[in-house]
Amino acid sequence: MATLPNQKFKLPSREVTGRRILEALFAVAHRRLTPSEVARFIGSSEPYASACLAILEELKLVDVSPLGFQAIPLVAEDLRKMSLDQRHLVLSRYAMRYKPFVEFLALIHKGYSVNEAATKVNVIYTLGVGDQFVEKNLLELAICTYLVRQINGSYGLDIIVEDLPPDYIDRLREATRGEVQAQLFIRERLGDDAYQYLGGEQVEDFAHALLEFRNAPRDAVAAGGRAVEDFLRTVATAKGTQEYATCNGLVELSSRMRSEDPPLLLPGHMARAQFVGMIRNPGGGHGKDKETLERWTVSAEAALEVILVGLSCVRSVYAYVFEDFQAL
Repeated sequence: MATLPNQKFKLPSREVTGRRILEALFAVAHRRLTPSEVARFIGSSEPYASACLAILEELKLVDVSPLGFQAIPLVAEDLRKMSLDQRHLVLSRYAMRYKPFVEFLALIHKGYSVNEAATKVNVIYTLGVGDQFVEKNLLELAICTYLVRQINGSYGLDIIVEDLPPDYIDRLREATRGEVQAQLFIRERLGDDAYQYLGGEQVEDFAHALLEFRNAPRDAVAAGGRAVEDFLRTVATAKGTQEYATCNGLVELSSRMRSEDPPLLLPGHMARAQFVGMIRNPGGGHGKDKETLERWTVSAEAALEVILVGLSCVRSVYAYVFEDFQAL
């Protein structure tokens, strides 16, 4: 498996509860606090509070400075509006952007026990703690966000939407459900190794595209194309010998990768990359067509094709470059 590009993950070597993690997040939604102040707020020791804050930092829910921790503005605003039993919605959305957590859920969905899933996640992502801490903390996140429930003595995914409350809570709950499905779909389409290699921002772009292709197909095309281009740039930088900083867009980038000796891309890869690039340019990246001086209308079907071909391109290129295996 290829080395993960610039991705480092770490969990605290202390078991914490989901309820305390949410309380710590609520504490720093009001102002910047030190770990000792958070400990007082949630009724714990300072090392325990620091462990809760470390998890929130991993999920990118808080901003950290020498003066302490503070929830990022959008999260702080949402938390102050929500009742106690609604706060898990914010935590679940950000947890689903954390690749070790997505892997943990995917393995449970495949039928592994939580113990087995935690061990495998720790091997893949090297989280810097014992397997028991990975199991406890990821399971607590999954349970407190209502993404996993106990079924006949074991755990399974639970993303069924129950009775929905009104207003923005309704939309947030639907968005959470959709994001879980999008992230798991991406992981399944890419396979284990390609998913783990793909950068976090590229995963978010693909997820955004999947969530928006019906309502905002032009935006989805742009996000999907951006994800593929960023992935190919990462591969080219890692494996190529030429200068890639001057390449503009997928078409030029893929052509230069093809010109390497030996080539980084085969014709089958080129076809996928250039398809995404040629649709992205008029459909999501550029303005009016040079010949007609009119903008292209982008359909949901075209946007979905870009996403699916883009995911296929990522998986195929990864297999060829890092595993010496040709697969369309």
